[in-house]
Amino acid sequence: ECGDRQTAMRLTTADPLVISNPVVQAKRVRGLQRLLDWLADQPGDTWQRRWTNSGAEALGARWRQAPIAWLEARGRRSAWLPSELSSALLALIFADVVRPALPWLVCVPTIKSELAGGLALDRDPGGFTRLREHFQARPEIPERAARLTAQRAAL
Repeated sequence: ECGDRQTAMRLTTADPLVISNPVVQAKRVRGLQRLLDWLADQPGDTWQRRWTNSGAEALGARWRQAPIAWLEARGRRSAWLPSELSSALLALIFADVVRPALPWLVCVPTIKSELAGGLALDRDPGGFTRLREHFQARPEIPERAARLTAQRAAL
């Protein structure tokens, strides 16, 4: 658990989590700054406890409403905010800064669909490589089944 903001930013903006498109990477960094601002205002002494205490998981797929309302109340509005926050949360999950609860992960398609690719970068590259090789060696298994299996492994 990385407790300080500087460490969280370093973990989430360093290789292998850097997005190759600099515009998209800049969007993620803005989202991280805003999401960490919001989380820092939640009760708890770790990012994980703040996430858990934030109430965002109770909102399910509408989780972004909580940080957006908080940010808008402080005069920070942006049309890009929803996608920036989603990208930022993915980075926090990939870097193991926060670990949302399984029931929440299952019900948030925008996060769930990206998990396997991100976790394969840093958390368990060997495991996801073996899984991908397994499916590549079996062309009779549909691509959709391989994708769903990786998704479930990530969850």
